[in-house]
Amino acid sequence: MEKQHKKLKNYKDFEKIKAAMANCVYDSMSVGEFEVGWKNFVDEFGLAKNDWLYTLYKDRRRWVPAFVNDCFWAGMSTTQRNEGVNAFFKHYVNSKTSLKQFVLNYDIALGSKCDKERLLDHQSKYTSYKIVTKFAAERVFQPIYTHYAFQRVMEEVRGCLYTTPSIFADEEDYSEYKVEDTREFGDLAIEKRVEYMVRINKRTNHVQCSCKLFEMRGIMCRHMVKILYDCGVQQIPDLYIVRRWRKDIDRPYTRVKVLYYNPVKSEIVARYEKMQEEFEKVAIKAMNTEEEFGIMMNGITLLNQNLTRSKEISGKEAMSSEQVNENEES
Repeated sequence: MEKQHKKLKNYKDFEKIKAAMANCVYDSMSVGEFEVGWKNFVDEFGLAKNDWLYTLYKDRRRWVPAFVNDCFWAGMSTTQRNEGVNAFFKHYVNSKTSLKQFVLNYDIALGSKCDKERLLDHQSKYTSYKIVTKFAAERVFQPIYTHYAFQRVMEEVRGCLYTTPSIFADEEDYSEYKVEDTREFGDLAIEKRVEYMVRINKRTNHVQCSCKLFEMRGIMCRHMVKILYDCGVQQIPDLYIVRRWRKDIDRPYTRVKVLYYNPVKSEIVARYEKMQEEFEKVAIKAMNTEEEFGIMMNGITLLNQNLTRSKEISGKEAMSSEQVNENEES
């Protein structure tokens, strides 16, 4: 799409062609809609013999959103990733930076990134946003998702206000709903009312939506959240709790010492290394016989239960969303 100007600029209706092509590619909600839209686009502007467009169409399954919306992208496209990396490093290096200075500044840049990540981890662990609605999604994801992921959830929960569901089919095992929603189309951000199809399994409460937001970004869409609420489902199925967004997952790379980050600076890592050292001594003693191994495993189970109970008892009160925002801004 970035090559449009180079490949199509000689056509007199270039601006109209550019807009029509973008609308066809980005606004098609299904494969069938794209196929019809592309044919109309090519026919309208007489582009059937354009070799570049013909090649793009042959490879459509590899780049057109309608063909790849079943793939998980974590909400990030290739161009967005490049733009994010460029924006990050431009504060540390430029075209006049010497090779020696580049190496030094590169380490400083990554160190800054690690410091910011630790700060965000700390905020996600010890602060929380307030729950402001009755939707199960907000109540379920608030205590377990990082601030970033939960903000995405809140965006979808707020979006439920603009949805209008209606029953489409009601069978023994499942129900289907049409959900009207407001969506922005094209470069001019024109708003239109669009219908999405949502199916819910009555036995498992698993839901699927034609917008494919969950498949692409790992965040439940407003249409799924709304249907679960309307059907009286009070618990989100485990299928929709994505591990990568959790605040309590263990990330071993934070314990690895590299040039730009020394985990020894962290009290948590120091305690971890001390425990690991002591655990290894006990493991060596317990590995020789089945009896000693059993004693070791029973002890670990009891220790784990005590730690879990202690964590539940000493749980800290969550901050309000206003306090969280103040911390993030500071």
